[in-house]
Amino acid sequence: MRKQKEETVEKIEIGSNAEGDAVCESCREFYSKDKLSRLKNDKSEEIYLCDNCKLELNKEFEKETQSPNVLLGIIGGLIGGLLGSILWFAVAVILELEIGYISIALGFLVGQGVFLGAGRKRGGILQIIAPLIVIVSILLTEKFLIEFFTNDYIRSNPLEFPSNFYLSVDMRESYYWETVLTPIGVIIYAVGIFIAYSNLRPRKVN
Repeated sequence: MRKQKEETVEKIEIGSNAEGDAVCESCREFYSKDKLSRLKNDKSEEIYLCDNCKLELNKEFEKETQSPNVLLGIIGGLIGGLLGSILWFAVAVILELEIGYISIALGFLVGQGVFLGAGRKRGGILQIIAPLIVIVSILLTEKFLIEFFTNDYIRSNPLEFPSNFYLSVDMRESYYWETVLTPIGVIIYAVGIFIAYSNLRPRKVN
């Protein structure tokens, strides 16, 4: 009798889906699809939520924006920025090639650092802090890299540059901004900044 009942439930589930019904991912109850919210989970799989479960989930998401630890968020972001900058600098020196795309990883590390440091919080001021840290990290990393490669080139070409050769501050600054503010560079940096920002975007099921 029990086996027959289980088979009946299984048939109803299959039949319900075929007739346009679906199961709520949270409460596991069946509803008509037009009464469910459809969304993607972390694995990009399509799932459904009923109104009550959606409301509860949005309440949990709302808590993520409340009372963030801003100071620890800043510290976490700075740590993420430092790690990203070290990675960027090390790869550039080892490969003797600057790879601006690593700024995207920097943006992710800063965003995660702010998120974890703030107590797994999102939104509000944190979405301002993270991009600012990314911008500062990018500018400082580029500064160190350009100085490193410029000085290395001068040392490696003694015939081209006399021993007393020195690039003036104005020349170095001009070369720095010309190198940083290239169209492709700005686009890549913008992606890293956006990643840091979007990682802290408040979540909500519509």
